[in-house]
Amino acid sequence: QLNTVKPDVKDVHASTMDAEIMIKDGAMDGVDAVFGQHIGSIINKDIPAGKVIITPGCCMASFDRFVIHVKGTGCHGSTPEKGTDPITMASHIVINLQEIIAREVSAVKAAVVTIGYFHGGVAYNAIPSEVEIEGTIRALEEPMRQYLAKRIEEIAKSTAATFRGTAEVEMDWGAPPVINNDEMAALVTEAAKEVVGEEDVVSKVPAPNMAGEDFAYYLCSHPVLVQDPQDLISAEAGNAQKQAEKEPAAPALHTPSSFAQSFQRRLRSSSFCSGVIR
Repeated sequence: QLNTVKPDVKDVHASTMDAEIMIKDGAMDGVDAVFGQHIGSIINKDIPAGKVIITPGCCMASFDRFVIHVKGTGCHGSTPEKGTDPITMASHIVINLQEIIAREVSAVKAAVVTIGYFHGGVAYNAIPSEVEIEGTIRALEEPMRQYLAKRIEEIAKSTAATFRGTAEVEMDWGAPPVINNDEMAALVTEAAKEVVGEEDVVSKVPAPNMAGEDFAYYLCSHPVLVQDPQDLISAEAGNAQKQAEKEPAAPALHTPSSFAQSFQRRLRSSSFCSGVIR
C-alpha cells in the first residue's frame, strides 16, 4: 500500500496561525498523522549541533501575545503636574507583571511572562498621552495559560488607575501546547537512528521548552510529532566544535547573528523524510 505525503512548508515569521488556516482550507482531510520539524538551539544550549531531538508527550508550550494600551494625559515635561504620565504607569506595570511568576505561580509549574516591546513618546521634553506595551505568555497547561492572561489584565488596569490613568489589554491568542503522540515519537525515533546514528538522537529532555508552535492545532484531530534538530550552535555548547571544526559559535535562535550550519541540513532533511516514509 502506497502512502500519500502532503508537504507543508511554513514560514514561521509570516503568520502564527498557519496551521488553523491549513485546517480550515481542508489540507488535513484524509490525513492520518502529521509530522513537523523545528530547527534551532532552543531545547538546551548544551546539546551540540547535529543532534535530533524527538520526545514523547508535551514538548513545547502554548504561546500568546498581549498588548497593553496605557493612557494618561500628555503635557510639557517641565510641568508634569498638569498631566498624568503614562510612561510612569507603564513602567510600574512592567515591574508589577513580574510578580505573577515570582509570587503567584508555584515553583514547580512552568510559566513565562515576557515584555518585548515598550513604546511611548516622540520628544525628550514632552510627556505623551499613551504608551504601548507588548509581550508574550507561555504555559504548559490551559488553566495556567488562562490565569496569566487574567492577571495581566487585572494588574495593568489597577496599576494604571493608581496613577490616575487607564489601561486596556488585548489578548492575541496564539496556540496551545504541542503534545507529541507517543506512538509517532517511537516510530520517528527509530527512523532517525537509522539515518544519523543512535548517538545523535535525543529521546528524553528534562522538561518541555517554552517556545511555541501553531503546529499544536493539528493535534486536535490527528496524531502529531514535532522533532527538533539542533541545527544552530549555541554560544557555549559550540565552543568545542568551533575549535574542532573551525566553525564560529553562534548566538541563540531569533537573534540577528544566529545562523544554521550548512553541513546539518542534509542530515535533518534525511532523518525527517525517513520518519515520514515509515
